[in-house]
Amino acid sequence: MKHKRLSYGLYSAALTAAFVAGVVLVNMLATLLTDRFYLKADMTAEKIYEISGETEAVLRALPESVELYVLATEAEMETITAGGFDLPAVRETLRKYETIAAGRLRVFYLDPELNAGLLQKYKPEGGELSRYDIIAATEKRHKVLGLTELFSVTPEYDSYGLGIQVGLTVNGLQIDQAVTGALLSVTADTLPRAVFTEGHGETPQETLLALLQAGNYETETVDLARAALPEGASALIISAPMADFTGAEIALVDDYLKNGGSVLVAVDQATPGLPVLERFLAAWGMQLADRFVMDDAQAIQSPLYLIPQLAEHAVTEPFLHSSLYAVTSMSRPITSVWTGDASGDRALSPLLFTSETSYARLISADSRTTEPARRADDTPGPFVIAALCEETRYSVQGAARPARVLLLPVSLTVDYGDRFLNGSLMSGLLSYMTEAGQTVRIPAKSYADNRMTNTQRDNVFFFWALVVLLPLGILAAGYWVWHRRRHL
Repeated sequence: MKHKRLSYGLYSAALTAAFVAGVVLVNMLATLLTDRFYLKADMTAEKIYEISGETEAVLRALPESVELYVLATEAEMETITAGGFDLPAVRETLRKYETIAAGRLRVFYLDPELNAGLLQKYKPEGGELSRYDIIAATEKRHKVLGLTELFSVTPEYDSYGLGIQVGLTVNGLQIDQAVTGALLSVTADTLPRAVFTEGHGETPQETLLALLQAGNYETETVDLARAALPEGASALIISAPMADFTGAEIALVDDYLKNGGSVLVAVDQATPGLPVLERFLAAWGMQLADRFVMDDAQAIQSPLYLIPQLAEHAVTEPFLHSSLYAVTSMSRPITSVWTGDASGDRALSPLLFTSETSYARLISADSRTTEPARRADDTPGPFVIAALCEETRYSVQGAARPARVLLLPVSLTVDYGDRFLNGSLMSGLLSYMTEAGQTVRIPAKSYADNRMTNTQRDNVFFFWALVVLLPLGILAAGYWVWHRRRHL
């Protein structure tokens, strides 16, 4: 009997040991597989930690090895959140990058204080490296990403109205955009170059400059009255000029276009009459009206903030079915100076147009000009507010890169992040104009941004449906039930 109990006890102990050993082995195997294949699931509602399809395509097609240096220890990136920045999310995202790249991407964590000598060659010109910076490097070049480039942030200002920035609010992640853009930048053979004109009171939007930088464009300025366009310019940008160009300056622009250049002209209601520039635009089939457009239906917050529609074109095709809207303000109508939409080898295409409820008002210094109420002299819509003219060119080898002139409202160049389509649309327009293949636009992922963008027409509908009809329906149903029961 004792022998039998001993046998049962040994058998039970062996089973228990085997079970424990099995659990340990399963955990070890799961850990190894997770480290090797990143077997983790993103359970957040917005999937903010997921890798985008664009990033996966870039990682699988990396033409050469890339090294990422994170200026922090791995322990810091796993356990510390500095100033609201989700460092563990950065660490997890980079682990996914390594897994998908399958050996073509290596991530190193370096304490900047202990590796100052090694990092010296990566210092930005006129600046310093900071803790938590990420450096993407190849034999061609390197790019430094600051912490605020990895996150969607909003500045916080003092409560006294002095305009002093006192901090940042972190709204979401844009690691995908920043790091993937850096990978494209450091592996590209050449980078596109956007040249801004100066000397005419131009005011390029800061968000446009940031968009170009994120898209791996090199940017510079040129005063055409003093210098020719730099060689290798992918696009010439004229942003809201307040003074006219000279004939000699436009001749330089014409020469640039003859060699397959691209010119982007941004204007609004504040742009004065500029006869020389207007003649240049007319040569490309476009004429600006001395009016600005409002819409009391297809707009948000105010008739001034239009929600234009996208015309069908190769450049707008990726965005035609987007759930996001583009938004513009103080846009001016564009008309064709040609009988049709073509003249010789030049063809004009509308890109953005307003609704039939829009109307255009004469530009005036009167402060009441922007009052939304319609006037007798307002011109009814719809109107084209962004247009592209392309000239087919030929060389000895056949079709050559076409020359392109794009006319659009300044407000379209304002990037509102993932709330509106502006940033993605501008990125697509620039890529099309410059034929740049090393740019990417991946919207930031908001932690908690469930806001819905409504047009004025939507607001009217919701008012009548939810504020008027629904309560009346409930009252009517209640009265009907009361009326039926009072005779029971």
